[in-house]
Amino acid sequence: MPDDIRLPQNLVSKPSAEMIGGMTVTAAQSAKIMGTRNPFALLTPQELYGSELLGTQAGSYAYDFSNRILRTLLDLPNPSLKEASSQFLYDTMLNAAFTGGAAAMGPIFNHTKGFIGNKIFGISPTKKEFTKIS
Repeated sequence: MPDDIRLPQNLVSKPSAEMIGGMTVTAAQSAKIMGTRNPFALLTPQELYGSELLGTQAGSYAYDFSNRILRTLLDLPNPSLKEASSQFLYDTMLNAAFTGGAAAMGPIFNHTKGFIGNKIFGISPTKKEFTKIS
């Protein structure tokens, strides 16, 4: 690459690799559609959660593996195993709590929003009430 061309500083980073890995939800959805031959087959919340979490971890593994190879080739010190293990546990906890959890919450919310709207906010959208409004 020529010297006058510079890449953005955080173009290749661990969060970027995790995000790309997390896009396996799309691949999992496509695999379910092709396997069942039903274009309306949706992933269950557990399948969404699992594919997002595993995909994010795969992206993290790929980044760490390539980082170790580059550090070895450039004679740079690798992080200690204890530090890498604790970072892995921390990243897994964050991915499970936020990344995968958010993907799994969508269908759960869609399933319970009628109950919440009716019991908490007093909203009961029925056909009869819609005809009164129009």
